[in-house]
Amino acid sequence: MRAIIHTKFGSPRDVLKLAEVDKPSAGNGEVLVKVHAASIHIGDYYMIAGVPYVMRPMFSALRAKNRVPGTDVAGTVEDVGHEVTQFRPGDEVFGSYKGAFAEFACFPEGALASKPGILSFEQASTVGVSALTALQALRDHGKVQPGQKVLITGASGGVGTFAVQIAKAMGADVTGADAAEGNLPVAQIHAKQSGLDIDYRHTTAEALADAGERFDVVLNMEVIEHVADPLSFLTACQTLLKPGGLHICSTINRNPKSYAVAIVGAEVVMRWLPRGTHDWAKFITPDELFDLLRQAAFDPVDRKGFTFNPITWAWSLSDRDLSVNYVTASLKPV
Repeated sequence: MRAIIHTKFGSPRDVLKLAEVDKPSAGNGEVLVKVHAASIHIGDYYMIAGVPYVMRPMFSALRAKNRVPGTDVAGTVEDVGHEVTQFRPGDEVFGSYKGAFAEFACFPEGALASKPGILSFEQASTVGVSALTALQALRDHGKVQPGQKVLITGASGGVGTFAVQIAKAMGADVTGADAAEGNLPVAQIHAKQSGLDIDYRHTTAEALADAGERFDVVLNMEVIEHVADPLSFLTACQTLLKPGGLHICSTINRNPKSYAVAIVGAEVVMRWLPRGTHDWAKFITPDELFDLLRQAAFDPVDRKGFTFNPITWAWSLSDRDLSVNYVTASLKPV
């Protein structure tokens, strides 16, 4: 079968090539998927570029076992191994694991889900990590309930785009705010195509607070590192919440590892973002963010890191590793 392979670390344009490789077969508990579409996310970049550099020995060992990169995928089930009970050949599926940049890929049964009929294969292949991050924030941490008022800031960003849709599907009254006016029309078109009534606004948290808006949950996913005055922003978010309301805020730690990943990797090597998108000096350490939250009259209650495990090829929340991306939860006092 044809597949994209890589044999050394570096920029994708230099180290990836199309090649013929052996077609995998489904082992016990595995599902062989005929790939219709695959998308790219940060875990693929880690493996291809070999950053952070300290991880290269581990990445090299993993690459020796599987030269095909790629994580997020959508396709049809070609075959199933013993003990697989959820899928059968012909089923349309999507999920995240490894080896997705090929005509066929094997996935553990638990790494896949049935593809909704309203989604194309291309759309389903982009769900992956960003949608799971939004789902965890709203369902597991926010515990959003039907009828609650939820504000999503950065609503047209990667996580925000999914967050507004997930919150709406959970029965919430959703407002999506974004200071970047040019991004909102795309988000509005996507919501309309999905049949969702979402109140998108080109505005800021400060303007909403001044207008007297109030919400049960405020979700800020990687917004605070882009604002001019983090304390003013957090104070506005606190004002926006009803007493007892929940504020979820994710951002990027400030250390050499985050510089290598978020700036050198994403902006220089991969060129996913224009240079200057991030200002490393504005990244915030977890202790600094907790201090800012207290100054804004929040009660911080939890913080966890988003970590990628190249062995299991999965993202998870960590109580200890907050070295790059992390999320906090805080409450407005009653």
